[in-house]
Amino acid sequence: MSAREEAERAAVDRSIIDQFPATAADKWNSLHPVGTPVTAYPGFRPEDDPKCTRLVTRTRSTASVLGGHTAVVWVEGHSACISLTHVDPRPETGGAS
Repeated sequence: MSAREEAERAAVDRSIIDQFPATAADKWNSLHPVGTPVTAYPGFRPEDDPKCTRLVTRTRSTASVLGGHTAVVWVEGHSACISLTHVDPRPETGGAS
C-alpha cells in the first residue's frame, strides 16, 4: 500500500468530526496511537490560509472530546489541544521529528 493510500485509509473523515465528535475521537484512537506522526495546524488549515502555522510533530495524547463538542488531540511542541479537523496523520519517515 502506498503512503498516500495508507494516509487516506487512516484519515478520520472531517465531515464526521464536527457532527459526531465522540465517534471521531474513538475512530482516531483506534487508528492512531499516541506518538503518531502528524502535521497539525493550530490556527487555520492551509486551504483557508496559505500562510498558516504548520507543525510537523507527533501526538502526545489520545483524542478526546473537549467541552462535549470538539474532538481534539494534544501534540508535541504546542501548549494547547488541537481540533482533529486541524490534524493530519503523516507517514513515518524513519527519522526523528
